[in-house]
Amino acid sequence: MQRLDEHQDVTLSVPGDGGPVDLPARVVTVDGGEALLYVPDDALGVSGSAGITMGCYMTFLHHNRPIALHGYVRRAEWSTLRFGVDDGVSIRPRRQAARLPVAIPVEMVAEDSPGTTIKGVTQNVGAGGVAIGCDGLPASAVYTVRFCLEENFCISAECEVVGRRPGAVSMKWSHLDHASGTQLAAYVLERKLFETRRS
Repeated sequence: MQRLDEHQDVTLSVPGDGGPVDLPARVVTVDGGEALLYVPDDALGVSGSAGITMGCYMTFLHHNRPIALHGYVRRAEWSTLRFGVDDGVSIRPRRQAARLPVAIPVEMVAEDSPGTTIKGVTQNVGAGGVAIGCDGLPASAVYTVRFCLEENFCISAECEVVGRRPGAVSMKWSHLDHASGTQLAAYVLERKLFETRRS
């Protein structure tokens, strides 16, 4: 799954009554170890079927080399499909939750100095964390991070700095309530699907 790119074209080979059927698909994102796929022409109606279809293959090109992964397909949100590998190969994914590249104003308040607000701009957001463009935040520091993705959808939650690079920090949510995390994950996947359909 690490070799997949967003908006990359792939082919799903799904078992059918008369043998395998190939479906062209496009990668929306990799999320939680599965590839979320948009299938523009689902002739078999796989995206509408309940349950998991085993014995599937997903093929694609990586650096002009053909790659074939054996796995399963299951129905996902918004009439998409999720492909997961079941061939016994276990590779740690880049991150568990998909991230949405988005630049929006963000405010951070340090746990140890509640009167000081640091301003920045998000680089990406997701249910696992957020990357913020700013300098000078110490590693392992804890902040309350606040931003609004839409007028009626704002996040205010505790984050910990887990990575730093020049001009930016990576933070993971340490206290994001379940409802906000679920809403944020759905928002990210819905926006990525919208982008994929437009590409």
